[in-house]
Amino acid sequence: MRSSSGRAQSGRDIGSTRGRYARGRAAAFRGSEAPRAMLRYMLPVTHRPDRDGVLSQHRHVPFFLALEIAAQAWARALATTCEGLLAPADLAVVDVASTYRRELFTGDVLFEVALSKFGSSSLTFALELTQHDHPAASLTATLVKVDADRLHSMPFTPEQRAALDRLLLV
Repeated sequence: MRSSSGRAQSGRDIGSTRGRYARGRAAAFRGSEAPRAMLRYMLPVTHRPDRDGVLSQHRHVPFFLALEIAAQAWARALATTCEGLLAPADLAVVDVASTYRRELFTGDVLFEVALSKFGSSSLTFALELTQHDHPAASLTATLVKVDADRLHSMPFTPEQRAALDRLLLV
């Protein structure tokens, strides 16, 4: 991904997407409706050392690594949108679904993040992954706000709901 100055953007918030491009990308999420805001992050995907300390030399990205980086993208979107009102530690993942259109490789991946829905205590992030200008995967992650003991769901506060609403696809 290149910025308007021609420099590559990596590991940075690329901002929200609006307009014709956003409407096209939102179609993958909810028909042909346009999102209010879809945050975009170009994140580096690299292998971690295996348990024995050896770093994989394969370029292929296993699904679990893609899911881990996707979690970083939705956590960043949450931090950007809620500005301290709601943190990943306040949430428990209850469902993750992914569809891969092509293989992912190590390197930069563009993550487009939005909320497809949220209720009184749960929310669902919708993510689109693109690598080298090719759609690579679609992901959804449903999370529930939990109490301090992480045993019971808790409703979002009005302030949290207002912040989350800015990221909701309309």
